[in-house]
Amino acid sequence: MIGTNGINWVSSDCGGNIRALNAGKKVQEFMFHPTQKTWALAASWTSCAEFKDEPCKIFKELFVTKNMGEEWTYITNYVYDFEWGQSKFAVDNAKKALKIPDERIFVTKDAYATGHQSATKNSTWSTKIDLFMSDDFFKTNQLLITSGNTLVKTP
Repeated sequence: MIGTNGINWVSSDCGGNIRALNAGKKVQEFMFHPTQKTWALAASWTSCAEFKDEPCKIFKELFVTKNMGEEWTYITNYVYDFEWGQSKFAVDNAKKALKIPDERIFVTKDAYATGHQSATKNSTWSTKIDLFMSDDFFKTNQLLITSGNTLVKTP
């Protein structure tokens, strides 16, 4: 359930028990995995309070959980869009196509940013935002498209 002030709620038993879905930060966006019911990606904006000994930098960070929000792992920063690479369609048709790893994610981000990130991609296409793919939650990643500003995933 979408909450307020960055605190959202989750239940694994149809609402019998409800608990906060929280990465230790205010979660602004989250996306459950299409085939792994306990996995989710979540995005949160930094706050100036996090930068005690250096200048404040506001940017969007991406996190992953594999246990329904009990623990979160940092993935990357300066993120604009994100999407799971896996889909139910791909799993159902795995014999006809290449198998997609459950860990695959697509991310549009500014890999060279250092200051404040704009909350929007503005009204024009940005040559600074690129499309990346990773199969290991950004331990490694592959640049797919330079100036790849946004994601649209279809079956």
